[in-house]
Amino acid sequence: MEEMWNDPEVSKEWIDAGEMKGQKVHLSRDPDGQAFLTQTEMKVVAGIVARRHFLSQIDPDMICAISELESDRQPLAMRHNKKTKDITVGIMQVLPKTAEWLVRENGYQTYQIEGNLELLHKPFINVYFGAAYLKWLSSYDGFKNDYGIWQTFVITKTTALSALAEVNGKRFVDGIGSHTGIMGIDYEKAVWLHRELGYKAYKIDSVEDLLNPFASMYFAAAYLVWLNKYEGRERSPQFVIQAYLGGPENVKLQETGPLWLKFEQALSYYEDPKFLREQGGSCIIL
Repeated sequence: MEEMWNDPEVSKEWIDAGEMKGQKVHLSRDPDGQAFLTQTEMKVVAGIVARRHFLSQIDPDMICAISELESDRQPLAMRHNKKTKDITVGIMQVLPKTAEWLVRENGYQTYQIEGNLELLHKPFINVYFGAAYLKWLSSYDGFKNDYGIWQTFVITKTTALSALAEVNGKRFVDGIGSHTGIMGIDYEKAVWLHRELGYKAYKIDSVEDLLNPFASMYFAAAYLVWLNKYEGRERSPQFVIQAYLGGPENVKLQETGPLWLKFEQALSYYEDPKFLREQGGSCIIL
């Protein structure tokens, strides 16, 4: 907590909220009473974990993007997978058995969670195991190439992915209408990316597979990568976003203009001016 207090943006946010240094700091709550980390807090938590345990191995922006899409930065979030019967936990939606495996088989023993999986609700612990799993994926042969997708679009354009999720599916895990999953990527396109272009990190046997936010975001990022080189030439970010939302063959049509405006509006929610410049009650203790 001392390290978080030392961050000027966090300390200002906490002091403005009535917190006092030397006392326990309380999580914010949304209108539904759910505890959450603010974006400022999330950035600092991700930065501290990356700096302490994964220096130059995991980019904090990747952690922030996944926390945004997986749980809306809610430490108490839990999700039940109807297909596998598994339950994922916390900010990074970590699978408890994965966290135990990381401790037991991979030497991630900073936090001893075996026998006390409730610890996964604590932000620093959850982010630690989420980052550890991402690091493992980055070096695993079957995922090594796919990891570049995350580096290309999750690290450099994290808020763009968040904004796309906002526009296409209002961040609903199940999506809205014909837009499947949190990123609104359709099943046929995901199958094509999987079978024809070799994006194999996630199986895609049915539409339900796209209700997994990680899978939806993965195939969305893969599609963005493909659009970035549409018809063999480098494309502008504006083209890529409009093509994602309306189809690459429709980008020059008048109907894609409003889609871009919706995206820009959603992007402003996530405070990413750099991206735009580049293209022309009761409390829970933290």
